[in-house]
Amino acid sequence: LREIIQTKQVSVADAVKLDLYQGELHHGLVSSNNMVEIPQWRHAIVSFPHPLLQQGLVILDTPGLNALGSEPELTLSTLPNAQVVLFVLAADTGVTRSDMEMWQHHIKSFYSNQRGLVIVLNKIDTLWDELKFPHEIKGVIARQRAATARTLGISEDLIFPISAQKALVAK
Repeated sequence: LREIIQTKQVSVADAVKLDLYQGELHHGLVSSNNMVEIPQWRHAIVSFPHPLLQQGLVILDTPGLNALGSEPELTLSTLPNAQVVLFVLAADTGVTRSDMEMWQHHIKSFYSNQRGLVIVLNKIDTLWDELKFPHEIKGVIARQRAATARTLGISEDLIFPISAQKALVAK
């Protein structure tokens, strides 16, 4: 899997030709020698022998729409056919403006149509404070979960706080 997250340096002109650079959106990512980092791979198909996958479960993991090199048309064109959407938000930033735009324009309809929707509040480990007691940390996480639910106008029951990084390390 490390292979599919590799990047490479190309000139801004080359990134524009590949439709992986949009001026103002990515301007701060240009190095002093006018180079920009882009994904090495645009698409990857990963096979894993799991019973759910063998029964036909298909998982499409797309980057955030504001990620450099993201292909928003792929994400947006597949949403209407999805049976379940996992909307991943970062606990350390809360619901950002781009998250809210995605929610309002594309994902909220899953909730209103009673379709499968799960909100994942990732990076919950950034809220952990070694100087606090466990019950205090639980309170901080509960408040972030409640704030996210209020912002999106949904039930807290749809929001699952996780730390993907800690889960990967524990594996």
